Amino acid sequence: MNMGKKKHKKLSTQSRQNTIVTQQTVSFSGPLPQPSDLAKYEQIAPGAAERIIKMAEEQAAHRQKLEKKVIDSGIKNSNKGLNYGLLIGLSGFAVVAFCAYLKLQVLAGIIAAIDLGSLVGVFVYGSIQRKNERIRKEKEMNRG
Repeated sequence: MNMGKKKHKKLSTQSRQNTIVTQQTVSFSGPLPQPSDLAKYEQIAPGAAERIIKMAEEQAAHRQKLEKKVIDSGIKNSNKGLNYGLLIGLSGFAVVAFCAYLKLQVLAGIIAAIDLGSLVGVFVYGSIQRKNERIRKEKEMNRG
């Protein structure tokens, strides 16, 4: 009885073949091709290297201009938010002062709590959002 034993056929050394497969991958990242590739472009089409470099410089300048616009817009929106928050907060406290003047202390206290609470809430919410955005960007940068 043959219990789990397998018979193996021996191959003669003449019938065995060894195959070696080699794979090479080269990658390059950047606005310009590698210098050797740039030289090849120049050989094929004189002046091509200069045009490629100029195109990369123009693209970089365009991207930087867009990034500046985004940053400036963010600063402007942030300042608007601060100004509107100040206006709302001062308006709320003006109403509180008016209610206190009319001897409506309970109403003044309620309005003051709502006004102050909402301002603090918006500030805390914004701080949490900015922190989460920074964490998300750090993760993206670490992945890339």
